[in-house]
Order: sequence, then structure tokens, then C-alpha cells
Amino acid sequence: MRKFLLFLFLIVYKVSLSQVNDNFTDGNFTQNPVWTADLNTNFIILNQQLRSNATTANTNFYLSTPNIKALNCTWEFDINLQFLTSGANYVDVYLISNVADLKSANINGYFLRMGNTADEVALYRRSGATTTSIKIID
Repeated sequence: MRKFLLFLFLIVYKVSLSQVNDNFTDGNFTQNPVWTADLNTNFIILNQQLRSNATTANTNFYLSTPNIKALNCTWEFDINLQFLTSGANYVDVYLISNVADLKSANINGYFLRMGNTADEVALYRRSGATTTSIKIID
């Protein structure tokens, strides 16, 4: 089983005022804006869509980009999970975090979890270690 930790942090706030807006039509995630991956080989752009490319079971990986507009913003993204979700096989999408390294043991932020045991889409708040994540809405 795989545990995906994926960060797609796409913000659209009246496109002219957006801090981050990337539809990957340029064919990469390394510029305009610059996304940072734990390993660049974990992601590819295929048909103008960001896709995970990691094949190792039970791994976490991430992609992140800086953002300074946390208030008055909108997050929009499409997710197509092409695997069965479970308690150990899900995706976390961080909307905001105090660190770029989303594999860090100490993160403060908010994330969406897709999958999990109940096949849910839920909003969580994380303060520090993973065990301190609190479900806000599901």
C-alpha cells in the first residue's frame, strides 16, 4: 500500500491578484511558479496535468511552493486517485503549512485528506507531530 503525501497548493483569488496559479500548461513544475519536490522524479507533467510518478510502496512524497496570501484566498484543484484508498493509502493536500518540507516531523498547518478508512474528504488542522492532527470537517 502507498501513503501519499502530496501538496498541491493552487490558489486562485481573482486571477489578476493570485499569488499562485499553475495549470501546468508550460509542461513543467520547475518554473513559473517554482515548485519544490523532495525528489523531482516523484512527479511528472503529462497532458498538462501534474501526476505522481513514485512507485515505491509505503512512501511519502511532496511538492510545495511558497505562498504569502493565506487570507481571502481560494484553493481549486482536481484530484484523480487511481488507487484504492484505505487507512494507510490516502492523499494529504496541505493548503497551508509553516514549512516547505512536508515530510517534516513538526508541521503547523491545514490539510485535506482524501481516502483514509472511511473513504472521506476531510479538513484537518495539524499542530506539530502527525499524532496531533485534528479533524475539523469531513
